[in-house]
Amino acid sequence: MAAELFKVMETDDIKSEPTLDTTILNQLKKLIQTYTSHEDKFELDQVSLDSNDILFEQGAESDCMFWILSGQLEVSTTRDDGSKQIIKILTSDSPVGEMGLLSHLPRTATITALEKSQLLRITINDIIKCSTFDEHFLIRLNKLAASRWHNLFLANCLKELFGNLPVDALQELQDQLEWINISNGETLFQEGDEADGVYIIISGHLRAKVSTENGDQQTIGELGPAEFVGEYALITDEPRSATIYAVRHSSVVKMNLELLNRYIYTDPTLMRKIARTVITRQKQLLHPKNRTEIKHRTFTLIRHGQTSAIHELARTLASLIDENGNTLVLDSQSFDNFFGQQGVAQSPIDTPIQPVIAARLSELENRYKFIIFIADKENSAWTKRAIGQSDRVLIIADSEADPSISAIEKTLKNDVTQIRRDLVLLHPVETETPSGTAAWLELRNVSTHYHLRKGDPTHMARLARRLTGRAVGLICSGGGARGYAQLGTYKAILELDIPIDYIAGTSMGAISAGTIACDYSYKKGQELAQYCADLGVTDLTLPLASIAASKNVSQICQHIYGSRLIEDLWTPFFCISSNLTKAERVVHQHGSLWRAVRASMSIPGVFLPIVENGDVLVDGGVMDNYPVQLMQDIAESTRLIGVNVNPYIERSVTFDYDTSLSGWRILLNRLNPFSRKLRAPSIMGTILRSLDVNSMKTTKETASLLEVNITPDIRRFTMNDYAKWKTISECGYNESYDLLKDWKNKQTDI
Repeated sequence: MAAELFKVMETDDIKSEPTLDTTILNQLKKLIQTYTSHEDKFELDQVSLDSNDILFEQGAESDCMFWILSGQLEVSTTRDDGSKQIIKILTSDSPVGEMGLLSHLPRTATITALEKSQLLRITINDIIKCSTFDEHFLIRLNKLAASRWHNLFLANCLKELFGNLPVDALQELQDQLEWINISNGETLFQEGDEADGVYIIISGHLRAKVSTENGDQQTIGELGPAEFVGEYALITDEPRSATIYAVRHSSVVKMNLELLNRYIYTDPTLMRKIARTVITRQKQLLHPKNRTEIKHRTFTLIRHGQTSAIHELARTLASLIDENGNTLVLDSQSFDNFFGQQGVAQSPIDTPIQPVIAARLSELENRYKFIIFIADKENSAWTKRAIGQSDRVLIIADSEADPSISAIEKTLKNDVTQIRRDLVLLHPVETETPSGTAAWLELRNVSTHYHLRKGDPTHMARLARRLTGRAVGLICSGGGARGYAQLGTYKAILELDIPIDYIAGTSMGAISAGTIACDYSYKKGQELAQYCADLGVTDLTLPLASIAASKNVSQICQHIYGSRLIEDLWTPFFCISSNLTKAERVVHQHGSLWRAVRASMSIPGVFLPIVENGDVLVDGGVMDNYPVQLMQDIAESTRLIGVNVNPYIERSVTFDYDTSLSGWRILLNRLNPFSRKLRAPSIMGTILRSLDVNSMKTTKETASLLEVNITPDIRRFTMNDYAKWKTISECGYNESYDLLKDWKNKQTDI
């Protein structure tokens, strides 16, 4: 029977059905008539309700539907805040409960009798029997359920935007809104189009892009359910200011100008809400730190080659993403089971029942906090459907396999939607350090990559946090020898067992961050600190190109990191340098680790700059000494820990000179043990001080983005006190431990 019914789904007459709800009602009426004349063929129980009796509650199991013979019933939902939202009033000759029956999912709403009511209880067996009278019956019933799901989603979104509307007003608004389904890659409207209404996102994920001066397209925002779209043009009375397209399959409703003006007239608060949306988005454009990104909720796992155990990986990931079990793992077979018919998952993307399938997927997304789709091995209809429903695609590959691009990836490569895609490399249990990552990254355009040691629960937990915006980022500022305080912070992190999912640094902070990213022990960190102190960083030379010959600082970086590549680190790392040729910040996320750190700490005038591809790279503190904002963007998280070792500057300093001072006088003064020492700045001290002043304003602005801002009081140490690393490190530890302990105690998933 299921196979026969599925064939019916592909017929054109279903696509062109003009009176869907009426047809369903008529068919159900036929069922009732058949029941009354052939009671022996059906076993329909009658249900009697008094006023205020509850037929079923939201969240209850679904095993049947009902037909209202007489009376009135209220359909309501309970929101997360506990408030009640009345969706609709049902009267006689209406079905109720078909959504739960057909989806095999808990009830979506609570049904309460408003007066004495009589109903018939109808099981799935009865539905199948009814379909013998009309082979299209079950498909029509599915479409009716899809329509009601849409209305349920719409009601929830309208409550978010309009507050509690009276039932009659809600129903009136629902009836006049235009439903629009957009497949992934399709455009809702183009930049420059005439504004003819405002849109409300019901489900899915939209992206806003604008044209730049050089003709490129720049992403300016991500949009999700219960958000207005196109409101700016209506207020300014100008053409559309951006192009809006669907990242994945999405549903929106359109309020035309006439309807919008009518509701603004009857409810002035609507205009205030629209204006508030416009102002908020303009603030986000002007101040990127205030921008709120859409949270990814749907993921698709794609096998690369013969990668095995993908189902096991998905189940493990699901348990870590949400410990409450509110994450669904969905492959083609399990979707068929949810839909109630075999073969639906593999139906063509342009099938006439695609709106029904989309509604069912939206219903699942509405019920579950996260969904993990498992694509087929081949580029099947289910694979395309899963990708089209995803916020994020994960390419799962064995690190030892051939890195060539698979057939599915080739399809993604040409995908105009630019769905975010990440690479997950699985490593054997015995792997100490990843290798060969560059070969994988050169062939594919991915947003980021992850290294997972098979069977390592810490690595899986890290992936789960990174996917759900809960990653923990550590940022280390520049500050010369004061940066050894960050070694003390690392000791506290290890003792408190705090996971670090991303790490970054600038200048001396780059050395600290790189050491931590290499997964060195604290003892190893101490040994490296002593090595630096013994060798010294300032091998002075004739100051024609720089104060230091820079051989020592290069040797230190090579000694610490060897031949490691940034992309081969277990923990994602980046550091900052400043490009003097192009006057821009450089973010090092690939290539030689030691060269990146060396560039980041190349203090202008003190150390020789690094030259790469004709560009002169110097200390990152020139551009960004404390890259907190950048970490928030890269990690896509607000769980940030910062260690600022340079928050204090002594502004009041007395020197023994006016506008000039002879270097010979300083030298003779220092050689004479009986003379009063002249108070004069050193060359290096002045250079370092200038970097400090340049970064102070930015440091203050970014500190507000941190959940833990560690600022050790190490003012008594200079930036050249490398020999005092032990004491400085202890200060960092003492300052960090209690702060980090208090923070960790507030976390629920660490």
